[in-house]
Amino acid sequence: PWRPGESALETLRAWTEHARRLLVVLDQFEDYFLYHPAEEGEDTFAAQFPPIVNDPNLRVNFIVSFREDAWSSLDRFKGRIPELFANYVRVEHLKRVGGKDAIERPVEEYNGRLPPSAERYSVDEDLVKAVLDAATAAPDGANGAAPPGDEVETPFLQLVMDRLWNVTVAEGGHALTVETLDRVGGAADQQGRRCALGL
Repeated sequence: PWRPGESALETLRAWTEHARRLLVVLDQFEDYFLYHPAEEGEDTFAAQFPPIVNDPNLRVNFIVSFREDAWSSLDRFKGRIPELFANYVRVEHLKRVGGKDAIERPVEEYNGRLPPSAERYSVDEDLVKAVLDAATAAPDGANGAAPPGDEVETPFLQLVMDRLWNVTVAEGGHALTVETLDRVGGAADQQGRRCALGL
């Protein structure tokens, strides 16, 4: 285990003795800059992250995911991480086909990890359509600022599907249905939650 005060670099090096290579995903990385706006000091992430990334012999790779409007926040590491902006991949908005995959494939993957005798989970086609219709429509109060074309608002899709999964599993069900969506308030209610959360 890593303990506060210990070198994160050396801890990761020790971990790679038990794995060929580690992949560390730092999702929603813009939150780091929000909650640690002026972090300094030897034991901070700001100080320990650059040596880890810069070590050519360390078998650890990082994916740092963040919103495009937070791009300039990475300037904190400019000069300490060479070619900081050289390995940038822009993730485009999902279209409806990709949104359908985002709903169905995680369930397929989950089913593939279940024991052979376990009951499988399913996603009704009507539910997929209802969620995608809501995820490509402008929320109430958006002043007509609908997503262009058939672009899916993925935070909304994630919020809805996460809620449906949790309710279905808690009730002992195995089918994610539009009836369950309606029972927990329907897409309109989820859109209201999206507005309240700023999603």
